[in-house]
Amino acid sequence: MSNRSPFKARVPSQNYLTGNLPVSLLANLTNLLEFDISNNYINGSIPPVLGNLSALSLLILGHNELVGQIPSALGFLTNLTYFIVSNNRLSGSIPSNLGLLINLKVIILLVNKITSSIPSTLCNLTKLEILKLGYNQISGSIPPEIENLKSLNYLTIWNNNLTGTIPSTLGNLTRLGKLNFGYNQFNGLIPSEIGNLNSLLDLLFQRNNLISPIPFTLELGNLKRLLSLLIRENNLHGSIPSTIGNLTQLMTLVFDRNQILGLVPPEIGNLKSLYKLDLRDNNVNGQIRSSLSNLTRLKDLRLGSNLLGGIIYLELMNVPNLQHLDLSKNQISGVIPLELVHCTI
Repeated sequence: MSNRSPFKARVPSQNYLTGNLPVSLLANLTNLLEFDISNNYINGSIPPVLGNLSALSLLILGHNELVGQIPSALGFLTNLTYFIVSNNRLSGSIPSNLGLLINLKVIILLVNKITSSIPSTLCNLTKLEILKLGYNQISGSIPPEIENLKSLNYLTIWNNNLTGTIPSTLGNLTRLGKLNFGYNQFNGLIPSEIGNLNSLLDLLFQRNNLISPIPFTLELGNLKRLLSLLIRENNLHGSIPSTIGNLTQLMTLVFDRNQILGLVPPEIGNLKSLYKLDLRDNNVNGQIRSSLSNLTRLKDLRLGSNLLGGIIYLELMNVPNLQHLDLSKNQISGVIPLELVHCTI
């Protein structure tokens, strides 16, 4: 095949290929459209000569053993739409000139050793739909210019060393379906503008240093498509708002290890799709709501280490799928109903 004709090079996954990328061969493939060598054992560094492949639209090097930095020469690949180098051992910084690749739709850098900060130039990528930077060592703060990424529907930067506050400009990314900022060092308030993200399916802020009242008390009820809400291990305070009952598609609600107080609102019984509810290690008081018996899909109910009192309502025994129940370290009185023998307690 002539290197003057556009073509694609894709190596089937799990071929156990080893060794370095062949620089001399790649240098001649100037009409290459797609290059995928994922799921092999390729080692060495990413050769800067890849930056000469100006026709390239797809570059997938994920799940190999690549080391070194992402070469800045990749900033010349102006036709690139997919850039995936996840699950390698890449280090160093994210090249700022990736922000020149205005046709990029997907950037996946998960599970590497990338350091430094998120370059603000990435916010120039207005066609970007997926940005995954999780499980690296990225520091610094989220650039407020992130609001420019109007096409973004998947943003995950979990398990890094990011600090500062969560920018309110995130509320302008109305196409977002998944937002995962978990396992970082964010502080301050959760901006109420998050309540504008009415396409959101998954919202994960677990294990940070957020000090908000229960987030966006009024706006929370706007996220009616939400399936997962995880804000565990922060410093949230205040009570759970009644608007939680608007989230009728919710399957997972995890607020454990915060400073939440007050009663569980009866509207929690509206969450008919819920299969996990975890409010452990808070200051929730009052009695266990009989409305919990409406949650017929509930499998996992964890209310331990709170200030709950009263008795265990027999209605709770009518939850047919309940498998795990934690009511330990509360002030509950009375006897444990025999109907609970099918649960892990």
